[in-house]
Amino acid sequence: MKTRQQRREELRHQGLPQPSLPWLYLIPTAVLIFAVGFGVAWYTSNRLTSSGSSSGFLREKGDYTFVSPLLACGLNDKKTFAEYAPLKNILNGLISQYQSEHKTQNVSVYFRNLNTGRWMGINQDELYAPASLYKVTLLMAYLKEAEGDPAILDKQVFYPGSTEGPDGAEDVAPMTPGKTYTVRQLLEHLIIYSDNDAKDLLHNTIDQNSVNDVFSDLGLHVPGAEDTGDSMSAKDYSLFFRILYNATYLNRDMSEYALNLLSQTKFSAGIQAGIPASTAVAHKFGYRIVSPPEDGVTRELHDCGIVYAPSGPYFVCVMTKGWDPTDLESVISGISKAVYAEVSSH
Repeated sequence: MKTRQQRREELRHQGLPQPSLPWLYLIPTAVLIFAVGFGVAWYTSNRLTSSGSSSGFLREKGDYTFVSPLLACGLNDKKTFAEYAPLKNILNGLISQYQSEHKTQNVSVYFRNLNTGRWMGINQDELYAPASLYKVTLLMAYLKEAEGDPAILDKQVFYPGSTEGPDGAEDVAPMTPGKTYTVRQLLEHLIIYSDNDAKDLLHNTIDQNSVNDVFSDLGLHVPGAEDTGDSMSAKDYSLFFRILYNATYLNRDMSEYALNLLSQTKFSAGIQAGIPASTAVAHKFGYRIVSPPEDGVTRELHDCGIVYAPSGPYFVCVMTKGWDPTDLESVISGISKAVYAEVSSH
């Protein structure tokens, strides 16, 4: 049998590389490298998961050993993107004009290019009363339950009669007292017509913890019964639509179903009024009568959603405070029109 030295001499004469260490000695090194790498990955994963949005990454909660599913990123990105500086200037000018005309008191805008993740905001962290915007959370809670139990969407719910009715939607198709509806049908009334009776029935049919989980999973404050005031920002609300668009919270079929419902929303006086009629928009509006008035404000109106523009899909959320609902609608539609024009020009 040839000695190790003889084998090294043969390799040297043949011009082949010579092993500097026996392969057996490499095993401890490889194990050490793997252990260090795994430890760093484990630490990073747990740090991101436990810190939630504070790290800029939003990861799904769960008892996973080897994975940490990413729901959204760039939560704390403070960077200003130069390409949207002209848009920001245009919108600031519009907002100043609307305020001088006494059409609105406060306006917040959050815009995000869904293909690049680049964004622009004006007072995007200011808090407002979400009102009917929260109905999207209820929709997501049911669809999350339906992933594990599809039969929940066919559950029958009796409707005794109206207590609240729709929340300012157009072309309302009211539910019939004494009729039984499936959860699927109630979700349609909830989103398409912003029906508060459907909201109440759905809330009574699901465990409230399932709804709360949607907020906590996204690292957002879980609203209580007493939270009727300002508690949601335009930037925070973008999370609901971002994870639906990316299908990172609900599965693909449920995300598609949710956005399809949102594209049928019967409210055309806000975002939709500022874009071509042929352009699809999946959105939700929220309307609140402030009683008693706060700092003179008597109304809040918001509209947030995804515009499927030919130049690429983008999310836009406009939240307003003021006095006349018609004026607030014109503010939202004017901002929507300016955003669409600027984005389309590029």
